[in-house]
Amino acid sequence: MLGVLPPDDHADNFLLKVGRTGSHRTQAYRALAYRVRQAANPDGAGSVLIVAPRADVATGGVAANLAAALAECGDQVLLVDADPEASNLTALLPLVTDGTPAPPEAPVGTALVDAGSAGRFAVCSSDKTEADTSSSIHRLLPDADAATAAVVVTRPLLEHADALVIAQRVDGVVLVAGLDVTRRGDLRLVQEMIGSSGGRLLGAVLDTERPRRRFRLRRRTKLQPTLDISPSATEPPRSLTP
Repeated sequence: MLGVLPPDDHADNFLLKVGRTGSHRTQAYRALAYRVRQAANPDGAGSVLIVAPRADVATGGVAANLAAALAECGDQVLLVDADPEASNLTALLPLVTDGTPAPPEAPVGTALVDAGSAGRFAVCSSDKTEADTSSSIHRLLPDADAATAAVVVTRPLLEHADALVIAQRVDGVVLVAGLDVTRRGDLRLVQEMIGSSGGRLLGAVLDTERPRRRFRLRRRTKLQPTLDISPSATEPPRSLTP
C-alpha cells in the first residue's frame, strides 16, 4: 500500500489540490509522490501509469495531483491524458495564462498547468480519435534518458487492453482503489495481469473520497386545472326532497 487519500476537507470542487490548498488530502498526495518517486526511479525522472481496475474509481484527480507534487519536488513533469472516454483533463486544470510556451521537446498541443506554490507542469492528451491508443501514448512518453517525469492516466485495466500494454512501457504502475467499491478479487487479478505481462506494480493507493452528488433544480411547472371525471362529478344532482 502506497498510501491512503482521506476525504477532502475543503468545500471547493477544484480538481487540483497540491499547491493550492493545505488540506489533509493535499499532504497525502505529497507523501504519495515521495513514495512513487522512490519506488519508480530513485534517480529522478521516470514514467508511471495511474490506473483503476474498473470505471467506478476516478483516477484523473490522483494523476493530476501526483504530477503537481512531483513538480513541487523539482522534477520536470508531463501529465499524459490517455483516457479517450473521459472528460478532457486539460479543461479541468488551471492553465498558465501569461503566454509562457511549453518546453520545445514537449509534444504538440501541450499546455502548462499553474499549480500555485507547487510550480508548473505540462499536460497533453493522446489522440482520442486514434484506434490504437497505446501507440499514441508511446509517442508522447519522454525518452528513457530524458529529464522529464511522465504521469500517464488511462482507462480501467480490467476493461480495456491498452492499459496493460502501457503498463509494459512505463517504470511502474500505481493502482487506485476505491473504499467499499473495489473488490479484493479485482486487485489480485490486476496484480497477476501486470506481473505476467512484464509490467511492474509499485503498489496501490486507497481513495476514501465519496462521490459527491450533484443536485439539479427542477423547474416548477404551472399546475393546470384538471377535469373531475369521477362518478360523483358526472351524476346529476339528486333532489333532497322525496
